[in-house]
Formats: sequence, structure tokens, C-alpha cells
Amino acid sequence: MDHAKQILGAIIPGRRDLLLYALQHLTEDHFRVEQQKILFIICQRYYDIAAAILPKAALTDSLSRKFDGDISKSILYEELYDEVEALSVADHEFYYSVDSLKDMRAWQLTGEAITTSMAILQEGQEINGVEVRGHLDARTFLYSELARVDKLGHTESAPEGDIKDESKEILQDYADRKSGKSSSGVRTGIQVIDLSTSGFQNGEMILVCAYTGQGKSMLVTQCAWNAAYMQGKNVFFATSETVRAQVRRRIVARHSRLPQFGLPEGLNSSDIKNGTLDENGERVLQAVTEDIKTNPAYGRLHIVQVPRGATLGFLEARLQRQAQSWLADLVIVDYLALLKPDRHRGTSREEYNDILKDAKTMAVGYNNGQGVPLLSPWAMSQTAFRDATKNGHYQLANLAETSEAEKSSDQILSMLRVVDVPGEVRMQFLKVRDDDLPEAFNLAVDYRCAFLGDPEIVSTYEGLIDGLT
Repeated sequence: MDHAKQILGAIIPGRRDLLLYALQHLTEDHFRVEQQKILFIICQRYYDIAAAILPKAALTDSLSRKFDGDISKSILYEELYDEVEALSVADHEFYYSVDSLKDMRAWQLTGEAITTSMAILQEGQEINGVEVRGHLDARTFLYSELARVDKLGHTESAPEGDIKDESKEILQDYADRKSGKSSSGVRTGIQVIDLSTSGFQNGEMILVCAYTGQGKSMLVTQCAWNAAYMQGKNVFFATSETVRAQVRRRIVARHSRLPQFGLPEGLNSSDIKNGTLDENGERVLQAVTEDIKTNPAYGRLHIVQVPRGATLGFLEARLQRQAQSWLADLVIVDYLALLKPDRHRGTSREEYNDILKDAKTMAVGYNNGQGVPLLSPWAMSQTAFRDATKNGHYQLANLAETSEAEKSSDQILSMLRVVDVPGEVRMQFLKVRDDDLPEAFNLAVDYRCAFLGDPEIVSTYEGLIDGLT
């Protein structure tokens, strides 16, 4: 059976529903015969413009432009159109052919991934202009490619259904949110942010935008700590900008600020790194690590060091592997722009856009479509930083260099150090998906222990410490 012809034959008579299904599950790469691939592409483009199935007259017009009026080249496509239009394809045959094309493409890509991985392992290969060699590079490449293959075969596992049959689920979801069972999402521990977002929700992608050295990584560390140890959530933290040990020290230092340890300013992560804590600091370090280890109310905080040259596909494969043990409530990638694109593009802008779109898809599709919040820093340009320093704030237009940052994100936060007020950083929402933009606000910040919080909370903490001591 020619499955590509079966699919085109089911669509051409006017089945918009089948075309939409095919566009959801297939790409042009699933079609291995050139004429069939081109016809599928033209069908897709015509639907994008006219929201209708491609008629033969429109095909002829499109081919005439494509081949500069060369009838000898156009006639092959017109004959294919007539052939598939004459087919009588049942719905079950169409769905079977879609699944078959997906299986064939997955089989092909799996074979190519294994072959290329063996070549990397044995003799080295050039991938996207970079020489890769050895077992680590081979495994990284294989993980990334297999994750991409896996996407081809599991799109249909995402939830679906007719809303008219889901009244009970709608009312139960509302009742849970009203009672507080599911309304909070994943909180940051920063009151203004949590009130404005109701916590980060499943499927959302949240970007923290700032120039170098403004505290982006500190903020995501604060979010990871609060989710795991204040909410009991499971956090998957992938770091490529800093080494894993540094993230771990920041988490420990942030935890040490809790009133029970008696240090208003917490441990200095640099002292932990350098081994220069005083006697009391070493006692607190011991108590902090013991608390993290034994407290049953805490969630998991799994820190992954992202290897050189890793792609989002590689990262997704690691996340799926971790899901065999426990599901993540929050995914942090520090940070997305340091990942390599799964496919080489002509410009960095296009590659960044691909990474952002794929990250949003990963956030939405995690756990068979249940979703997970994905939080990542994103760098502002030097020009944007200079303008923000002059004006006192960023604007959404500062993200114009990477348009997908604005399109794919659900929440966008910006950070700017307050020049005249040491220990504070200016934050503002540049985008909130489902609400009005809140006013900009200042946060107290202590970079020594990755603390960011509401200024009034600082005095409250200090009061609690005084009471304990």
C-alpha cells in the first residue's frame, strides 16, 4: 500500500478534518516521494491562506509560478492530483496510513541515529560544524536524536475530548482551585509574583530577562529552593551556565536563612566554596544539610549538569528518564540559549526561535500532555540594558531580537539592579498571559546566598531570628 497516496486521497475530496489531523501528526519529511511531498506542502499552504482543501485550479496556478510556466514539470503533479482524487479511501485506512508513515519515519531516523552515533564513537564526526568524538559525544547525540524520534510517535498520547462531555471535570477543577487544592501552582516565595501569577501553572513557559550579572540565575535558584522546600514540589534543574556544585552551594546557602538556623543573612556561598566558614557557620552547614536530607515534607531537587553541545532533545530525554522515578512539578533550564538547536539554521535568531518553540512544546507535552511549568533565564542585549538603565525599566520591545521569546512565553519578567539602592533589584512583568500587567516592584536581594524577596519580608525574618536568639 502506498500510504502517502492513501493520505492525500483521503484529504483531496474535501476532508478538512483529515487534513488537520495529518498536519498535526505529519511533516513534509514523512513523504519520501518528491511529488507527494510537494503536493502535501501545497495543500498545507493553501489551507493556511484559504482554510479550505486545495482545488486543482489552485494547484495549477501554484505550479505555474513554481516552475515559471514550464508545463512539462507541472503535469506530473497534476496527474498525481487526479490519481489521488479518484481514490476511495475509508477513514480507518487513512488513520492506518498516518500511523504507518510515522512508524516508517521513526524507523529511518532511529537507524540513522544509531549509525551516526557509532561513527562518532569509533572515528568522530562533524555535526553542525562541530567535531564530536568518543562515547560521551556519541551518547549525547543518540539521546537527543531518540528524543526527537520519540516525539514523532507519541503526539496522540496527549489529552483530548469534547468539552460538552466534561462538565463534571470543569466543576471539579474549579472546586479544587476555590478550596486551594490546585490553585497555587508552583510559587516563587516572592509575594508580588505569586499573587500576579497564582503560581506558575502546568504548560507555562516563564522567562526571566536581564543583562549579564543582574541576578537571573539567582532568581531561578530562589524559585527552585522555594518550590522544593517550602512547597514540597519536585524540581528538575538543568544547568549549563554554572557548574552543578555551584548551584548546590547556592541552594544550601539559601536554605540557611531559615529562622531555625539562627543566621539572619545565612551562609555565604563563597565561604562554603572556599572552605572559610567560621565554627558557627560549619555548625549551621551541618544542620542545613541534615535538614535537607531528613525532612519528609521536602520535595526533590534534582540538579543536572548539561554537557557541552547538548540539545533540548537531549534534555527532554533526561527529563523523561527521570519521570520513571518521579514526575517533575517544575523544570528549570539555566539557560535555554546555551543549548544547541536540534537542527542547524541559517542564523542564530532562527536557532533561538526553534529552541524557544521546542521548549514551550516540551512544557505543554510533558507527562502525556499534563504539562509542567518551565522556567529559564534569558539574556537582554547590551543595547537594551543601556536603554533600561537610562529609562529605569525594560520594555517588551527589548526582546525584538528574538521574537519567539515574546510569542511562546506565558510570563516574562525583567530584572534591573537599582543603581542608587544597594541590595535591591527592580523587577517588572513584561508579559502576563491571562491578566493585566502589574506595576513594577523592587525586591531585596542578597547574591551571597541567592536570596530574593519582598523588602518587608526581610525585616520579618530578622524579627523571627531575634526571637529565637
